[in-house]
Amino acid sequence: MKIKKILMILVLINFCAVNAQKGTVLIGGFVSLRSTENTSNGINQKFNSFELTPKVGYQFSTYWTAGIETTIGNSRSQSTSTEINNEIKTNVFNIGGFLAYSKQLTGIFYGFAKITSGLQTEKLSQKVITYTSSQFNGFYIALEPGIYIDLKKGFGLDFFFGGLRYNTFKNQQTDITSKKELDFTFGKVLKIGISKNL
Repeated sequence: MKIKKILMILVLINFCAVNAQKGTVLIGGFVSLRSTENTSNGINQKFNSFELTPKVGYQFSTYWTAGIETTIGNSRSQSTSTEINNEIKTNVFNIGGFLAYSKQLTGIFYGFAKITSGLQTEKLSQKVITYTSSQFNGFYIALEPGIYIDLKKGFGLDFFFGGLRYNTFKNQQTDITSKKELDFTFGKVLKIGISKNL
């Protein structure tokens, strides 16, 4: 492997149930951009993705927040060499609810955990020789822990370290459940965001 270059840009404005203030409304979301490129054995592989996740919640106690969130995203993966030119494009849409718990650890530091569950749609277009497309519908449930640093006037920084996610997908052309996957990313992903209690 001559070149292994990974560029990750996380533009996140993530409003979560951290340092919850009872009886307040929580709105916001995050935007995530990712780009990777790798060349190995004469094959150049590129990956680009974009994800937007708006959410709104209600902080019904000091520690708990419930709400809804949706994710809109797309990605493109391409493998090229002197002999091949393969491409995969994916569009995703998720909508579901979340429940989050937060608690002060010490000083300005808070720990929190968020569980989300809902429905998801994935549209896949793949080019090997010619283009083929498929649509998958399914269900997801995810657990995501993090750390919150309280700044001033309800503003703070959120740090996510990955988590655990279970997905199911059913191919709409064949009506067959084609994928069931458990994705463990704790310690492999870092997301940084900004939060605000209204």
